[in-house]
Amino acid sequence: MPQVAIVTWIDTGSREHMTTLWSTSGAGDTLDLLRIMSNATVTTISEGDLTATGATVGAPTAWAETADMMVLSVEDAFHVRQHLFIPSPTLSLLQADRINADPATTEWTNLEADLSSLSIPYSGLPIVTLLSATVAFQASRISETYNNFNADADWLRRTLFWRDALGDLYLSHLCGPPGASPDLAGVMADMQAVSTATVTHYVESAMSIFSDTPTTDLYNSVFDVAAFVFADEDGTETTVYLPAPSVAIFLGDLKTINMDQANVSDFIDQAFNDLIVPSSGKPVVNYVGGELRRNVIE
Repeated sequence: MPQVAIVTWIDTGSREHMTTLWSTSGAGDTLDLLRIMSNATVTTISEGDLTATGATVGAPTAWAETADMMVLSVEDAFHVRQHLFIPSPTLSLLQADRINADPATTEWTNLEADLSSLSIPYSGLPIVTLLSATVAFQASRISETYNNFNADADWLRRTLFWRDALGDLYLSHLCGPPGASPDLAGVMADMQAVSTATVTHYVESAMSIFSDTPTTDLYNSVFDVAAFVFADEDGTETTVYLPAPSVAIFLGDLKTINMDQANVSDFIDQAFNDLIVPSSGKPVVNYVGGELRRNVIE
């Protein structure tokens, strides 16, 4: 069973980016080498087994795209708020305006009742109120923030891999206290019940919090990435994205990754020990090459 590391980054402009690393037994050493080469700083890390739900993706329906998003506004007892996101909302569970969730439906009632299993990032306290649940259209870039977690609390994160009928993928996250795994499973099922997309897999583990200060040189945005392309023995490729890469890892053209640069070389060697190609499950055995890509959303 593969393991997936969920890593979030922040740059000097407070822009955030999420990357994933796929391995057979953990990618911690590879991630450590990636962090050395970035101007951004890691804010959270969780790494666990990729677990299949057994659910199959259904046929296309109205609002089948994960880009159409249900945005839930929630708060704790002291009115500290956050947003939660559910892709591809089920049209029949909305009010006549086709924007707001219908609170009279069993599916939304069940989800509202179970939200107390989740915690507000900043306070670490349970959610007590669902303030609203409304549709945002073409919101594929929308996501939770990961630069404000309460570092004094212990956290469990379950990352949901949603797939819609058109084949698009969206990752969302459920966070709560240690020991909350059965409750997070319940919330996941509740969210699935109000969506036409399908949670095909999830990754759950303890989450580590970091608060280091980003650095700057030339490429300071997390949406400017160094793309390292690897392949397995059959030539099937995967790409590892490094946000806000240090200018030191490039050749003189400032675009092509210099595989002979010391940090790059160490990273490539470690990747051969740790990483797999997600689509094949086979180890990476060849470094194909790498380059700068700008304005990338992984």
